[in-house]
Amino acid sequence: MMVVEVPQWQGSSSATARRLQEGAALPAALIPGAERVRVRPGGTPAETAARTRAALSRAKGRLVVTVGGDCGVELEPVAAAVRRHGDRLAVVWFDAHGDLNTPRSSPSGAFHGMVLRTLLGDGPPDSNGGPPPPGPPRSPRSARAGRSGALPG
Repeated sequence: MMVVEVPQWQGSSSATARRLQEGAALPAALIPGAERVRVRPGGTPAETAARTRAALSRAKGRLVVTVGGDCGVELEPVAAAVRRHGDRLAVVWFDAHGDLNTPRSSPSGAFHGMVLRTLLGDGPPDSNGGPPPPGPPRSPRSARAGRSGALPG
């Protein structure tokens, strides 16, 4: 098992977003016996995505648990799972918000509110610092849980 710690905060619009860096380390430390890989955040979410992609390439078929800061840290792990599992992949998105904004619908313009939309193939261009994710999980195989509504963000 491999734990990828991604203390990204730049995709959040919260005034306390930098605290997400510390928050990523705490759950990563709770998984005993796993190789722990800490991704150094870049200056932008796209830079961090490229670094996360590189860290995930070390997994070599192992189970990967990703912990992190804002919701943007999920872009690369889900894209890697799509590459590995294709149409067999099912994604359950646990979040208090829908994360289905677009640059036009988001009041804040913050990427953390657009991550699921991006994974479904309709996010902002070049949001991951590289090629677009390799085809989204098919929407019938994607579900949202714990959602309190499509809140701004």
